Formats: sequence, C-alpha cells, structure tokens
Amino acid sequence: MINIYIEAKREGSETRYGYILEAIVKDTPVTRSGRGTVKGTLQKGILTAAVEALARMTKTSRITVHVPEKTDLIGTLSRLDELAKDKFYEHYRKVNHHKELETIYASGHEIEFKEGESPYRNWIIRNLIDKEGANV
Repeated sequence: MINIYIEAKREGSETRYGYILEAIVKDTPVTRSGRGTVKGTLQKGILTAAVEALARMTKTSRITVHVPEKTDLIGTLSRLDELAKDKFYEHYRKVNHHKELETIYASGHEIEFKEGESPYRNWIIRNLIDKEGANV
C-alpha cells in the first residue's frame, strides 16, 4: 500500500507545497518527503507535488493520493479517465493544469484520490512548507 499526503499554502503569486510518500513495508511505514514552490494556484501546487511524488516511484503501484479539503480538485481528479479520452479538452479548450493532469494519468499507476486531513498534515506544514531551507 502506497500513500501520498500533500499539503500546500498560497503566498502571493506562489504556492509552497510539501508531500510525504509513504509505503508500508513489512507492517512498517517507510517515508520520503519532498517540497517545492511553483508560480500559480493552490491547485497547481498540489498537482505538482503529486507529479513529483509519483516520479519517485520505481514500479507501478496502487496508490492513494490524499489532497487537502476544499481545493476543488477531487471532481477533476475523479474524471481523469474521461478527460484523457478527450485529450484533456473540455468545451473546446484545454482544462486547467492539463500538463500536470496528463503526467499523472500517464504515470501508469492505479491511483485513488481522497480529500481530507492527513496524519502528516502538521508535520508537512511545519517542516516542509513553513521552514525555509529545512533539512529533510
């Protein structure tokens, strides 16, 4: 079982994000973390974090990606198959954040998206998002 927990914070025109990639190995959680900053919306930051975390995977897996509540992403993410069939076009134009969505879809993983607070929320915010230059 693989989980990716994502948090993000908007600051002016940038979004800072952090994530925890968690694998359960022999009943023990093994984690890796990452963080970054993007110019753009909260949604772009969350999707960028998902792309980065998925890129760290070495084999195709079944993954649950946990995104923060109230980001308006669950509706879009739950329609990835449908959007991919239409080449990420909707109403004759590319959907917002289509590059990130295309990358997530093309990853080959079986991905389920869940919205809600994660057990790592406070740690991600304190150590990855709010701390400048934190060692992780």
